[in-house]
Amino acid sequence: MKQSLTNLIFFMLYAIPTYTVIYLFFLPQIASSMSVEYENIVLSVIIILIALFTWLAILPALICRTGSKLIIFLLCFLLSPTLLGWILLMIWAVSSNNNADRHEDIMDILQSRNY
Repeated sequence: MKQSLTNLIFFMLYAIPTYTVIYLFFLPQIASSMSVEYENIVLSVIIILIALFTWLAILPALICRTGSKLIIFLLCFLLSPTLLGWILLMIWAVSSNNNADRHEDIMDILQSRNY
Protein backbone atom coordinates (compact mmCIF):
# COMPACT_ATOMS: atom_id res chain seq x y z
CA MET A 1 0.00 0.00 0.00
CA LYS A 2 2.80 2.42 0.89
CA GLN A 3 4.60 1.69 -2.38
CA SER A 4 1.53 2.44 -4.51
CA LEU A 5 0.78 5.62 -2.56
CA THR A 6 4.35 6.81 -3.08
CA ASN A 7 4.08 6.07 -6.80
CA LEU A 8 0.80 8.00 -7.00
CA ILE A 9 2.37 11.00 -5.25
CA PHE A 10 5.35 10.87 -7.62
CA PHE A 11 3.04 10.73 -10.62
CA MET A 12 1.02 13.71 -9.42
CA LEU A 13 4.12 15.77 -8.58
CA TYR A 14 5.46 15.18 -12.06
CA ALA A 15 2.15 15.56 -13.93
CA ILE A 16 0.70 18.70 -12.34
CA PRO A 17 3.34 21.12 -13.72
CA THR A 18 3.05 19.47 -17.13
CA TYR A 19 -0.73 19.85 -17.22
CA THR A 20 -0.41 23.45 -16.05
CA VAL A 21 2.02 24.36 -18.83
CA ILE A 22 -0.16 22.69 -21.45
CA TYR A 23 -3.27 24.43 -20.12
CA LEU A 24 -1.73 27.89 -19.92
CA PHE A 25 0.37 27.99 -23.07
CA PHE A 26 -0.63 25.41 -25.64
CA LEU A 27 -4.32 24.77 -25.18
CA PRO A 28 -5.49 28.30 -26.10
CA GLN A 29 -3.49 28.14 -29.32
CA ILE A 30 -4.83 24.71 -30.18
CA ALA A 31 -8.41 25.69 -29.34
CA SER A 32 -8.29 28.86 -31.42
CA SER A 33 -7.13 26.99 -34.50
CA MET A 34 -9.78 24.22 -34.36
CA SER A 35 -13.45 23.90 -34.74
CA VAL A 36 -15.54 23.29 -31.64
CA GLU A 37 -16.49 19.75 -32.60
CA TYR A 38 -12.90 18.50 -32.49
CA GLU A 39 -11.81 20.47 -29.45
CA ASN A 40 -12.96 17.88 -26.87
CA ILE A 41 -11.39 15.03 -28.80
CA VAL A 42 -8.06 16.83 -29.09
CA LEU A 43 -8.16 17.77 -25.42
CA SER A 44 -8.81 14.14 -24.45
CA VAL A 45 -5.97 12.90 -26.63
CA ILE A 46 -3.61 15.50 -25.16
CA ILE A 47 -4.50 14.50 -21.60
CA ILE A 48 -3.98 10.81 -22.37
CA LEU A 49 -0.64 11.50 -24.05
CA ILE A 50 0.56 13.62 -21.14
CA ALA A 51 -0.39 10.87 -18.69
CA LEU A 52 1.41 8.28 -20.81
CA PHE A 53 4.57 10.37 -21.19
CA THR A 54 4.52 11.25 -17.49
CA TRP A 55 4.30 7.58 -16.57
CA LEU A 56 7.10 6.76 -18.98
CA ALA A 57 9.32 9.60 -17.73
CA ILE A 58 9.10 8.52 -14.09
CA LEU A 59 9.11 4.78 -14.79
CA PRO A 60 12.56 4.33 -13.18
CA ALA A 61 11.23 5.80 -9.93
CA LEU A 62 8.06 3.72 -10.13
CA ILE A 63 9.87 0.40 -10.46
CA CYS A 64 12.50 1.13 -7.82
CA ARG A 65 11.78 -0.58 -4.50
CA THR A 66 14.80 0.58 -2.51
CA GLY A 67 15.78 3.63 -0.50
CA SER A 68 17.10 5.38 -3.60
CA LYS A 69 13.55 5.81 -4.95
CA LEU A 70 13.32 9.48 -3.97
CA ILE A 71 16.72 10.30 -5.47
CA ILE A 72 15.80 8.55 -8.70
CA PHE A 73 12.51 10.45 -8.81
CA LEU A 74 14.23 13.80 -8.33
CA LEU A 75 16.74 12.96 -11.03
CA CYS A 76 13.85 12.07 -13.35
CA PHE A 77 12.98 15.77 -13.47
CA LEU A 78 16.46 16.58 -14.75
CA LEU A 79 17.47 13.55 -16.76
CA SER A 80 14.27 12.06 -18.20
CA PRO A 81 14.10 14.51 -21.11
CA THR A 82 17.38 13.07 -22.34
CA LEU A 83 17.22 9.49 -23.51
CA LEU A 84 20.66 8.69 -22.09
CA GLY A 85 19.71 10.02 -18.65
CA TRP A 86 16.48 8.02 -18.66
CA ILE A 87 18.34 4.84 -19.61
CA LEU A 88 20.91 5.40 -16.84
CA LEU A 89 18.13 5.94 -14.29
CA MET A 90 16.40 2.77 -15.47
CA ILE A 91 19.63 0.79 -15.11
CA TRP A 92 20.13 2.22 -11.62
CA ALA A 93 16.58 1.34 -10.56
CA VAL A 94 16.75 -2.22 -11.88
CA SER A 95 20.21 -2.89 -10.47
CA SER A 96 19.26 -1.53 -7.04
CA ASN A 97 16.22 -3.83 -7.08
CA ASN A 98 18.45 -6.78 -7.97
CA ASN A 99 20.81 -5.94 -5.10
CA ALA A 100 17.89 -5.63 -2.67
CA ASP A 101 16.44 -8.95 -3.85
CA ARG A 102 19.82 -10.64 -3.49
CA HIS A 103 20.26 -9.23 0.02
CA GLU A 104 16.76 -10.39 0.96
CA ASP A 105 17.49 -13.91 -0.35
CA ILE A 106 20.71 -14.09 1.65
CA MET A 107 18.89 -13.00 4.81
CA ASP A 108 16.22 -15.66 4.23
CA ILE A 109 18.87 -18.35 3.83
CA LEU A 110 20.68 -17.24 6.98
CA GLN A 111 17.46 -17.17 8.98
CA SER A 112 16.44 -20.63 7.77
CA ARG A 113 19.82 -22.08 8.81
CA ASN A 114 19.54 -20.60 12.30
CA TYR A 115 16.36 -22.55 13.03
